[in-house]
Amino acid sequence: MTVRVFAIQDRTDRGVPSPYVVRWQVGTQRKSKSFAFKTPADQYRSRLITAHSQGERFDERTGEPNSWHRTDVSLAEYAHTWLTENWPTWQPKSRRSTVEGLARLLVGATHTKAGVTATVDAEVVARAEVRAWLTAGRVSKTTENSTQASTVEMPAWLAKHGDRLSDMTTTRCHEINLAVTVKDDGQPMAATTAARQRSTIVALLRAAADAGHIESMPWPAVRRFRTKTKQRSKIVDTTALPSIDQTLTLIGSLRNTAAQSAGYSVLAAVCFYAGTRPGEARAIDVSKLTLPATGWGSLLVDQAVKDAGGDFGTVDEHIHVTKTGNDRVVPLAPQLVDILSTHVGDRKSGLLVATPRNLPVDHTNWARAWARAQRPGGTNWTLYDLRHAAATTMLSAGIPIGEVARRLGHSPEVLLSHYAGVLEGDEAASNTKLEGVFDR
Repeated sequence: MTVRVFAIQDRTDRGVPSPYVVRWQVGTQRKSKSFAFKTPADQYRSRLITAHSQGERFDERTGEPNSWHRTDVSLAEYAHTWLTENWPTWQPKSRRSTVEGLARLLVGATHTKAGVTATVDAEVVARAEVRAWLTAGRVSKTTENSTQASTVEMPAWLAKHGDRLSDMTTTRCHEINLAVTVKDDGQPMAATTAARQRSTIVALLRAAADAGHIESMPWPAVRRFRTKTKQRSKIVDTTALPSIDQTLTLIGSLRNTAAQSAGYSVLAAVCFYAGTRPGEARAIDVSKLTLPATGWGSLLVDQAVKDAGGDFGTVDEHIHVTKTGNDRVVPLAPQLVDILSTHVGDRKSGLLVATPRNLPVDHTNWARAWARAQRPGGTNWTLYDLRHAAATTMLSAGIPIGEVARRLGHSPEVLLSHYAGVLEGDEAASNTKLEGVFDR
């Protein structure tokens, strides 16, 4: 925006009460201000010129730099307001990541960690209390894994010891940047984790700059280095996966006298036979199942459970679209159809497996049961290894790559990058097939 400051107009010969007029132009708007004496008029004109030379933004309505009318709010107060404004637009996992980043920023931008709780690691406790304060009252407590705590003193503590937005200079932000990217044990965070923390803080400060609370973006730019090679997708070690016999034995071992054990066994069977993700299996609604008396059935996979915790989303928000956002119909083998038919009975709707409060089963509890089932053998396969085992079983059976990818909800490229090991060692069989083609 163009700003022009003109010479002072002297109107002492007209006998007016304020004869000295400072005139300037902001964009297309002409502005003026009158003074009774020349010295304050000179000072005001000099301030306008200095602000313009320093690159400050001018408000066309008032004609003055935005910084002259800026309200210096606390960093914690603005962070809480910004979180409130954006909370409805984010998914639970994004909320959780944002709250973690804000907690690290607000605790890192304080001058003391004392006065929160008498503990050896006051900073860890302070972040936990800040997280509880930021999430308090945002989600109805209908979920089973809420961890909210009382944080009556937290706003007052942050107001007393925390920085204000005006303190967010480049130097101060550099100090905070070093603090928020260190783990609790003093070791540097992984690059991706540190980048996630920074992205939250950058978004907050950019919003503060856009709203005129700070003059410009003070957060230091992160130096990026070009990698020599493109990062490869994680390749699954197919030799370390359970065999079909081992998998079926473990699925059966999940059933015991515990209340949820039968449900855990059914969900594990779905992950192995149908190749679903654990979060997709937990979100299956009975109405999405087709279970014939004989033969193959089918399952419409169109949603998944998002594990973000009860403080970050309602029940409806925890069951959302799949990871890729694409629906798919997965064939169900007769063996799985029998298992599901027995479990479902006459039900026509509702979660396939639910808690007594009709909520999706908790992933942590399911994983613990799965780990206990493996203890006699000393193995440590994860629930996701059931999906990996399904993928390798299908590929080993000779199902076309495109069909396996469709059933898993992958692209063929991603499938090959993850399970390339299954296709190795088939040189002799491939040669035999080609001999029949070439021998004509």
